[in-house]
Amino acid sequence: MTDVHVGQKYRYPSSFAEFPKKAIEQSIIERFEQQVRQRPESPAAKFRDGLVTYDELNQTANRLARTLPQSNPRQLMPVAILVEQGVTLIVAILAVLKAGLIYAPMDRRQTEVRRLKTLVDLNPCAILADNRNLAAAQALAHDSYPVLNAQAVKSTLCGDNLELPISPDAAASIFYTSGSTGEPKGVIDSHRNVLHNVMRYTNSLGFSPEDRMSLVQHSSFSGTVSTLFGALLNGAAVLPFDLDRDGLAAIAAWAQREHITIFHSVPSIFRQLAVACEPFPELRLIRLEGDKATTRDIEIFQETFADSCILVNGLGATECGLLRQNFIDKSTRLAGPVVPVGYPVEDMAVQVVDESGNEVPAGTIGEIVVRSSYLALGYWHKPELTAAKFEQDGSGGCTYRTGDLGSMSQDGCLEHLGRKDFRTKIGGNNVDMADVEHVILEFEAVEDALVQTYIDRAGEQHLVAYFVLQDGVEPMVSDVREYLESRLPSHMIPTAYVFLDQLPLTRDGKVDRHGLPAPIGARPFLRTQYVAPETPMESFLAGLWAEVLELELTHIGVLDSFFELGGESLRATKVVARLARRLSMEINVSVLFEYQTIRSLIGYLEGSSGPETDRLARASERAAKQRAVLARRARADGSKYAQ
Repeated sequence: MTDVHVGQKYRYPSSFAEFPKKAIEQSIIERFEQQVRQRPESPAAKFRDGLVTYDELNQTANRLARTLPQSNPRQLMPVAILVEQGVTLIVAILAVLKAGLIYAPMDRRQTEVRRLKTLVDLNPCAILADNRNLAAAQALAHDSYPVLNAQAVKSTLCGDNLELPISPDAAASIFYTSGSTGEPKGVIDSHRNVLHNVMRYTNSLGFSPEDRMSLVQHSSFSGTVSTLFGALLNGAAVLPFDLDRDGLAAIAAWAQREHITIFHSVPSIFRQLAVACEPFPELRLIRLEGDKATTRDIEIFQETFADSCILVNGLGATECGLLRQNFIDKSTRLAGPVVPVGYPVEDMAVQVVDESGNEVPAGTIGEIVVRSSYLALGYWHKPELTAAKFEQDGSGGCTYRTGDLGSMSQDGCLEHLGRKDFRTKIGGNNVDMADVEHVILEFEAVEDALVQTYIDRAGEQHLVAYFVLQDGVEPMVSDVREYLESRLPSHMIPTAYVFLDQLPLTRDGKVDRHGLPAPIGARPFLRTQYVAPETPMESFLAGLWAEVLELELTHIGVLDSFFELGGESLRATKVVARLARRLSMEINVSVLFEYQTIRSLIGYLEGSSGPETDRLARASERAAKQRAVLARRARADGSKYAQ
């Protein structure tokens, strides 16, 4: 794969100035106020039709800061921020930091129950809201916390800098993330670490005062830190976009109209930018982080954007900021189905390790860990979790176990392969769903894929594969299974297959694994045509298969493979056991693996044990009522997606 390093094919803007290492030994506010003094009349932020200069932004934030509670150096004092996307949100964040407090953005789109749970865990010294969210904030506070209106600050208040001494070691932010557990946890970070993260981005990507940076996702998404402060701490302009109110369809026209030079988002939002087929002559850099980029994303980038534009696929986390970057241009060719997250960034040492913490050989999958002196301070009010995830080495460094799986190439390029939590047991065998996804993505017709577990009515766990196919490709479970059988052991082959137009997304544009449809009810897309049962024997077996496979009776064809319909070893055992009991004869489970269709199985039974027609017919009659109940239940659970 072509490695596009900074300084070779990527050119910095003429106004770029290096972010020096010594600049991290101060507060975020000190660095911001330096930019204000250097360029007071330069545009700092623009939202819709409102533009504010650095001086205007600074004075407004100073006035709001003077209304906030007085900080206590001996106590960590967070302020919950419940504000819509826009300039007021930026003002609120700066004001909290100027007051020596910790800003904790809340996701205004979450349910009230979820927000209340976060608020109780945070226990803030105040809630800062805007006009639109004031009533919601007051209801959440329930007289337990003071609520302040960020848009009701008197213009008569002093707009001068507060000049509070703020240590670079002081806590600056708390970002709540649910991770894979679903339980919110607050990640605390310091001023120094935020500055170091901005330094890594600035020096690797050439942030400069010429830039106009998109702020597409809400501030409750930790990935926005690098854009917000990447702009304001380098004299650039930050331009928020309200996804909730303006919608993804408007993003391309907005980016062109606002002359965006650096576009930062998760891959799904980038795709909406690309489909517009706009020229974007001023867009010099596209940053993709926060979710998995696909090979199709790279193709779209290379087909759509200017030759001078560079795409950077990166890896970061709330707990550590930027870890890796992969620079991609028009000449880049990928070696496999995974888009690598690339090569090292300053002061962030990354390894791939096994369960014992030992580094694994190149090409081997393991957990991604990072060692640095610039990691998050830990989890708010969760010392046990902090100790489990962050290991101090006694010399100022710390190791963070990301919980993500990856693989390192011989030349040090990292592939990110999903969450470590996506490991399970199927039939007593360990299965890494990231391994299965990796193989599926190598199938040429697949554009994107996820593998999940689901529990059937019998309480058994199975694998289900969700696919997005390339345009013009007909979905065929038969083809996919045939491919997987040549690459994977039987216990790693999904039993259910769901074909989607696109994977479901959260409001922040990340893949929503909780929003995937249940894989029940409908007939899969098979290579064989449906042929209905005609004889009592065929009807009996179709009913038995429908019951075990949890499919509608009318979707079981007599020429369909039991395994392509969703069968596997355990279900095959159930079918054979019930069949043997009904027929009062011994049948080995291997028979179903050899005779996989209803007609071929009947042919075997008749040929090996003499005429079985009458016995099967009687069994069919005894099961008639049971099949009718099953059919009604299956229709009630029907789905338009393939199992």
